[in-house]
Amino acid sequence: MASQFSGESSHKVDSKGRVAVPAVFRRALEVGNPSRKPGEKPTVHVVYGSSQTSYVECYSESSMNGIIERIRKLDLGSLKRRWLDWVYNTRKYDAQLDDTGRLLLNARVREKLGIANEVMFVGAGDNFEIWNPEDYDQETLKHEDFMSKLVERYGENFHPLQLLDNGADGKGSRKGKRRKKKNRDG
Repeated sequence: MASQFSGESSHKVDSKGRVAVPAVFRRALEVGNPSRKPGEKPTVHVVYGSSQTSYVECYSESSMNGIIERIRKLDLGSLKRRWLDWVYNTRKYDAQLDDTGRLLLNARVREKLGIANEVMFVGAGDNFEIWNPEDYDQETLKHEDFMSKLVERYGENFHPLQLLDNGADGKGSRKGKRRKKKNRDG
């Protein structure tokens, strides 16, 4: 069973930078850390990465191993590999949850996020993100604006899952186009 991070929730950060990880995320971390010993708390790979992102990414052991394997397949010395190594191997730290399920956000993460005493946890499938609540509110507005544009383009009956049936450009996948052509041709 693969770990899945979904949902969003707001959590307080204490004066030492500790924050309680949502219970559903803790369970996904446990599933995604198959090599941990019984009673051992799961490891969280905290990627603070580039200054171009306004959030940090958190991965289970399995998810991070998958990323590292994909990076290793790139040409040694290529700019792409060097940059991805920098983001996912250098600009990160590994932490274990404490006995109460809290994660320590180090000084770099707290500085990057500009947090005072609260963060947003946001599920992103194979990982979760930690945001400053104000930045997350702005990101939510961008998603709402995008959805409005899709409704304008495709009509009021548009459903987000239609994007899975269409190509990334919204014009439809080849398979979908072949199906439409076949239906037209009889």
